[in-house]
Amino acid sequence: MSEDLVQLCEQEQWRPYAIVGHSAGAAISLRLSELLTPKPRAIVGLNAALGEFDGVAGVLFPFLAKGFSAVPFAPDVLSRLIGTKRRVTQMLNATGSQIGANGLRSYMRLVRDPAHVKGTLLMMAQWRLKPLLSRLDHLDTPTLFLVGGNDQTVRPDISRNAAERMPNAVVKEFPGLGHLAHEEAPGDTADEIHRFVSA
Repeated sequence: MSEDLVQLCEQEQWRPYAIVGHSAGAAISLRLSELLTPKPRAIVGLNAALGEFDGVAGVLFPFLAKGFSAVPFAPDVLSRLIGTKRRVTQMLNATGSQIGANGLRSYMRLVRDPAHVKGTLLMMAQWRLKPLLSRLDHLDTPTLFLVGGNDQTVRPDISRNAAERMPNAVVKEFPGLGHLAHEEAPGDTADEIHRFVSA
């Protein structure tokens, strides 16, 4: 995904000043900081997913995602099965965030879109973080990790541990907010991003 984004930036002659990525997007942002020329001035990771799945899940999740993504009708079936109001509400509650009725409607629209489901499955099937994690000590682009203290999807200590290994990274916590902290407190999130990239 990062290599595809680099090609897109080259094609469009984009030179990103800063890159902001949420969850898995934070890992992609860090990889982009290695690949782009010139390098971005700053990276911001929102509840950064910088850990591998543990134990059996580490083998099973990519395997299942690969299998589902290979079956042509699987995304359609999955989007119908999990695209109910009850299931999407359960998924959102499991993030530790409260984003209200408008947020629920937006996520229901995403989950009901088979193309979005297929893209998610393909990403999970190819998700390999170990090479990136092994290089954290050498990633020197200034990086801000914003974490929700109540994140139930990616533990806050994941970002803290990554920041401790990186030569130029800091962590800012939003107490009480979850994995979708940037949707719960968009103004505060924007202020922190602006302050960091403008420094």
